[in-house]
Amino acid sequence: MLCDFKDVKGIMNVVIDRLDHQNLNDIDPFRELNPSAEDLARDLCREINSLVSTKNGRAHIKKAKLWETHVNAVTYFE
Repeated sequence: MLCDFKDVKGIMNVVIDRLDHQNLNDIDPFRELNPSAEDLARDLCREINSLVSTKNGRAHIKKAKLWETHVNAVTYFE
């Protein structure tokens, strides 16, 4: 097992709580960066990777897919 789902849920709650019901233009890094779906997916991937590596150095997020609507999505991968 690379990462316990309980840990993943805790990490995702941290990430979601930072963004939920917020004006993205008031949150770093989007004070200076356009909060496009592409930039948001990249930021989410990097933030989740940072938190995962702190919690469990063996796991790594390779890809983040962000859905804007039921037919439009953007995928960021490293």
